Amino acid sequence: MSLPDTFRRPDVRADGLCAAPAHRWCLMGHVVAILLLLGISSLAAEAARPVSEAADWAISHVQIEPPAFNPTAGQSIKIHYHLSASADVTLTIYGPNRELLRELIADVPRAAGHNAEEWGGRDVAGVTVPDEAYFFIITTQAGKRKTVYDPRRHCGGECVIPKDCKWVPENQVVNYVLPKASRVILRSGGRLSGGPLLRTLVNWEPRPRGACSEPWDGLDSDGVRKMAPNDNGGISIAAFALPGNSIITTGNCKLTYRDYYLNKGRFRFHTPTVPRAERPRHGLTSPYSVIPVHLHKDIAISLNVVPLVGDGAVTGSSHGASSQPAGTQPSSGKSASKLPAVSLSGDRALLRIDIPDRTERMFMTNQRFDLVVYVDNRLIIEAEYGHVPIDWEWDLGGLEPGKHVLTVNLAGFRGNLGTASRLVEIVQGPK
Repeated sequence: MSLPDTFRRPDVRADGLCAAPAHRWCLMGHVVAILLLLGISSLAAEAARPVSEAADWAISHVQIEPPAFNPTAGQSIKIHYHLSASADVTLTIYGPNRELLRELIADVPRAAGHNAEEWGGRDVAGVTVPDEAYFFIITTQAGKRKTVYDPRRHCGGECVIPKDCKWVPENQVVNYVLPKASRVILRSGGRLSGGPLLRTLVNWEPRPRGACSEPWDGLDSDGVRKMAPNDNGGISIAAFALPGNSIITTGNCKLTYRDYYLNKGRFRFHTPTVPRAERPRHGLTSPYSVIPVHLHKDIAISLNVVPLVGDGAVTGSSHGASSQPAGTQPSSGKSASKLPAVSLSGDRALLRIDIPDRTERMFMTNQRFDLVVYVDNRLIIEAEYGHVPIDWEWDLGGLEPGKHVLTVNLAGFRGNLGTASRLVEIVQGPK
């Protein structure tokens, strides 16, 4: 009697499914045993490794002390941090435009626990850095594991609302409170007060967290107009946050950051930008936070006012005239309260607005700007331009005889401002 095929083929079950023969089960048992042995050996090896290799390395408790310091007075700052395991540490200092200033330490062994590094406010060439906000990056390396502390991945750039902003005329200061270290722009005047911008007191400069005070005598940039003691509506303020643990330096009166950055050829290497996917998501980000810091600057403009009388007078073409009107003084950009009032008669006057400095002229015309003219806080014209000089014909109709304040703003699309004011006197009513 012959056996059924299912009994002749031990690898096929009666239900038609494959069945492993005995020697295959033995082989699988050996494989499982080997894998278990390997797993046990791996765990034993991991347990036998030093803590510096087995631990999940982390940099934590990073803080600076103090939050701001004066390098020109011999002060320094300490950068504190905690390592979960020993590692080689690199700490680099960067400028506000992401330029590498100095490698404070490079691949220096540091033990697990608390560590601190000290910086005296000098760059790689030994130059004392100008007043600004600087940030640092900490990198640890242990074996094949690398950890990076980059504060830009956690915060920075978000809009900040200053609190309790108030001008104290008896002390000639403007007081305000910042909820976190920020870049601040503070100007007198502005659209919120129903008039022109008159003077920049702080131009996106870094300020520490807490109470801040800025000196101001209440005058505009030309000393023509003084703000009333109770006119808090004449203050415009905005801010955006600095990266965490930003280092603010003070006291350097000999060197501005703009000159430092533009005149030093050694700034060729910049830290890479933070990838978009790794940037912090913290609400509204200020558009001014992405503008290079040295481009946050105001410009000096000249303002000339001359009457237009007769058919042979300059017509005031918006494309600019080839000759300079005479008889008035240009804006100095400083207190010019001794300038006499410009006397005007007739029904028209010519305003010539220019940017005397060639570099500033190119800077503004490359980005375009708005020309905004006010008379006694009343808006007269707002138009977009991309060139200077600008000759604009001013219709004097409706102005009563007497003295009036004329203010011109050139407002760049990057937030740059040029402002000038003149006291004009209408000698007789318009014809």
